[in-house]
Amino acid sequence: MTQVSEEKIPYLPERLEGLAEVALNLSWRWNRKARSMFRAIDDVLWSITWHNPVEMLRRVDPARLATCARDPEFLALFDEVVSEIPRLMSPEGTWFHEHYPELVDHPIAYFCAEFGLHNSVPIYSGGLGVLAGDHIKGASDLGVPTVGVGLLYRKGYIDQKIRLDGWQEGSDEILDLAITPLTRVMGPDGGYSLATLEASQRTIHLGAWQMQAGRVRILLLDSNLEGNDPEDRELTQKLYGRGFELRLKQEWILGVGGVRVLRTLGIDPAAWHANEGHATFMLVERLRELVTSGTALEEAIREVRSRSIFTTHTPVAAGHDAFSSDLIESTTGAYWEGLGLDRETVLRLGHHPEIDHDTFHMTAAAIRLSGGVNAVSKRHGRVTQRMWQSLWPERQMAEVPIQPITNGVHLPSWMAHFLMELLDEHFGSDWQSHVDEPDFWNRISEVDDARLWEAHVQSKGRLLGFIREQTRRRWRDTWHEASHLVGAGTLFSPEALTIGFARRFASYKRADLLFRNEGRLRRLLTDPWRPVQVLFAGKAHPA
Repeated sequence: MTQVSEEKIPYLPERLEGLAEVALNLSWRWNRKARSMFRAIDDVLWSITWHNPVEMLRRVDPARLATCARDPEFLALFDEVVSEIPRLMSPEGTWFHEHYPELVDHPIAYFCAEFGLHNSVPIYSGGLGVLAGDHIKGASDLGVPTVGVGLLYRKGYIDQKIRLDGWQEGSDEILDLAITPLTRVMGPDGGYSLATLEASQRTIHLGAWQMQAGRVRILLLDSNLEGNDPEDRELTQKLYGRGFELRLKQEWILGVGGVRVLRTLGIDPAAWHANEGHATFMLVERLRELVTSGTALEEAIREVRSRSIFTTHTPVAAGHDAFSSDLIESTTGAYWEGLGLDRETVLRLGHHPEIDHDTFHMTAAAIRLSGGVNAVSKRHGRVTQRMWQSLWPERQMAEVPIQPITNGVHLPSWMAHFLMELLDEHFGSDWQSHVDEPDFWNRISEVDDARLWEAHVQSKGRLLGFIREQTRRRWRDTWHEASHLVGAGTLFSPEALTIGFARRFASYKRADLLFRNEGRLRRLLTDPWRPVQVLFAGKAHPA
């Protein structure tokens, strides 16, 4: 094993040393054989650790590992999984390598405030992070050279708990890095500090941790370094913390710090993707690099735009970040002087025609500095064109240059095992290689309806079983009132139509749209043959 592997997983039999390499690369998450292998080591411990192979291998009885190392059936599965690692890490044979072999050494930098790949690294709050995770997985599968850039939130996102009176309470669970697949990135000088930036008249040193997801490397920036002011060490600790100043500083670190860390590590992206407005300062920092090297502003903007893509997700104004000019100036300080521009010119980059001119709007700036702007569905594309038409007052709404690209779902991560096994039986084990063929999905009608329904019922049963197990654990550890058991869904029926809301239940997400058609809702709720139950889940795990 490598030194990093030994630090993460101190003991493995020599015959099973390859387990560490599999566990430290999140590609196991969408590899059914790898998951089966880990489950076969200790099914109970696999469940207790929430399917975290690093934690499981640290806790499993060495005697059990020794038994696995002598088990021919287990070794056959182990050898099959490990033998696939070189192929899964190489670009050869992938779609991108086949179509664009000359570009395999020119990566895309993918900046996002959150990445949801697995619950063992809980640095996501919901849809944006899960989508970013699926983008990363898809890039790995296709062989698209990509490096992700985000923040390491040691306290993750708020863990919701429901009190007896029905109100939510938040609590922090500090991430134990020892049981994650994260490894620290060292600088060229062997130190932890990879880059610095100025914020609120203080210098902040930034380190980074690496997370490998198949062929894709994700760098998570960390301000919790010795030498930083205690207040600054907390900046990257909590996802979506309270207050505009904290939010601005986190986005400042993500954008400016992210570019500088990539430069330190010798990574020169051919294209840059800002996934939502949180990453806008990545575009601004690259603009600063060009201007300070002598490029005229207009030419620098054209250069940044030519290599930048921006994806916007939010269909309501409340979901877009905007900061007052005073807060921008007090936080970023002399940085703006480095651009050689006056205050008004800088603020115009983030000017929204329908909002106070003294506000820097992150999405408006990202749109201005990106050559391509994506919405995430056809419907969202129309809504977004209407929202941002004011940036192109001379154009009709349909002519606003925002391209809808419907979000994809990483099928191996999200399709239920029961359904995948059914498709294996019906179409053969290679059916996933045909999912882009329209005629393939037309053949779904050939699958027996009763078997499809059985797969659905099995998946629903697993969900309700998960709810009951969660309830049992919380009753054992923290709860003391029977009403908790009822409120947690232990009495949910597998026969009822179940409507679920997971993770962030923010008002601007408009969950009530589901119930807008009052006539249909009334019929639904009063149909004696269709009982309905509603589930509000505190966490949405891609697991």
